[in-house]
Amino acid sequence: LTAKASTEGEEDDFAELYVVKWTALMIPPLTIMMVNIIAIAVGVARTIYSPAPQWSKLLGGVFFSSW
Repeated sequence: LTAKASTEGEEDDFAELYVVKWTALMIPPLTIMMVNIIAIAVGVARTIYSPAPQWSKLLGGVFFSSW
């Protein structure tokens, strides 16, 4: 989760503990965002190709998915 300090000449022994690698922290939110985008695309496709489209369900689902 942490990376070594990038500044040279620093005398603090524990400085490297305070540097955070943000890439590892962004994996769960990006996964959730990708799943939500896929779910929105599936919902739109199901609504468009449905014999009786229910647009209110789609709009509610898109609203809460993008929330």
